[in-house]
Amino acid sequence: MNRTPLKFEFSEVAKVWTGDANRKCPYLRETGILGSIRWWFEAVVRGYGGYACDPRSKDACNDAKDHCAVCELFGCTNWSAKFRFSVEKNKKNNKDITITMVFNPLKTIKEEEEFLLKKTLWIISKYGSIGGRTTRKPEPGKQNKEAHKDYGLIKLVSPSEKELKKELNDDNRKNKAINYLKGVKSKEIKDYQEYPNLKYFIFGRCQTGTYLNKTEMEKIMNQFPWLKGRERREKDPGKSKFLFSFYEGRWWCYYKADDCEYKELYEFLRGKPYFDDIKKGEEIL
Repeated sequence: MNRTPLKFEFSEVAKVWTGDANRKCPYLRETGILGSIRWWFEAVVRGYGGYACDPRSKDACNDAKDHCAVCELFGCTNWSAKFRFSVEKNKKNNKDITITMVFNPLKTIKEEEEFLLKKTLWIISKYGSIGGRTTRKPEPGKQNKEAHKDYGLIKLVSPSEKELKKELNDDNRKNKAINYLKGVKSKEIKDYQEYPNLKYFIFGRCQTGTYLNKTEMEKIMNQFPWLKGRERREKDPGKSKFLFSFYEGRWWCYYKADDCEYKELYEFLRGKPYFDDIKKGEEIL
């Protein structure tokens, strides 16, 4: 059990956007970064077979003694987070930008929770993205136009991705985390299969110097309409698309928990000649 601050340093590959009421981003807002980390943490917990509520829904946890594994660490109504989070952006040599995140324990953080948190940050660094404006679609010749820029890409510096992966490859620690999740709150809720579950994610890279552009993205989403998300309607906030792509070459998506359709999507994407690498979510869990 840990009471030592957990510190992670990242390099900023593409600007991390947290924004404000005026749609400006003068500094990084802790709430924006932490909300994004929590979203990925929820997906990891579900990927390992655990239950994670949606804190924005009517099914959100609100009990100090009976809440999901995510709320146990990040907090919910009537239960405070186990840590105080801070984030700081610095510029080194007037060029390289680093982002330092620190989780200062306020309560004891279990070894299993630490494993899940580190796994989450490693996945964000290696395969995912963080913050706002990550849904923008890249198009040829528009890299510098605001509506098409890359946002939200970071890379672990300390510990490095390689160092952290070695720690996370400990099967004993992984199994302890999975067993821990089995003993935490679980419940049956409507539409749970549509909640982000890392088991149903797909991560990939395009061939060097290329990227998944807007036209190809739309072809994929037309073939698998669920990826388009849902338009905002009265009493329905809607959902943005579930396919993300970056000029850097990285792309990722997630699908609903439907094994047959997910397999069909994976085989469809794997057949694309411009993808250099493609992995199922369960391969990186």
